[in-house]
Amino acid sequence: MRRKIIITQSAVRRWIARRRYKREARCVVENLIKGLENEIISLQQRIEKLVSISDEIVEELQRQLAEDRESSAIKNKQIEMLKDLVEEAREEVVTLIKEKKEAEEASDRLSKVPEQSRWSSRGARTCSQLDSSL
Repeated sequence: MRRKIIITQSAVRRWIARRRYKREARCVVENLIKGLENEIISLQQRIEKLVSISDEIVEELQRQLAEDRESSAIKNKQIEMLKDLVEEAREEVVTLIKEKKEAEEASDRLSKVPEQSRWSSRGARTCSQLDSSL
């Protein structure tokens, strides 16, 4: 009978140990779950914070891009204006060169005209002298 009592005691002790183990295991699992939930919440908060920061950065970059595009457009307009001015200046230079050549040609013609008029005036004198002598 003593053997049966020992077997019964060991069975009861096993049953109690299993119950304790299950309770402890549940507590450990519950603590792990709570810890993981807290970790998930903190990670979500970090994600939200990083998303808000990245949104701010994106907005700032978009603003800078818009400013750069505006300044680029202004610079392009200025470049076009300068190109137009250069083209006008070239046209003026070409016009002035033509006028200078025309003036030089006119000057050359005028310098040749007095020589021709001298000859013609000498010829006229000669003809008038010839007329008077006749």
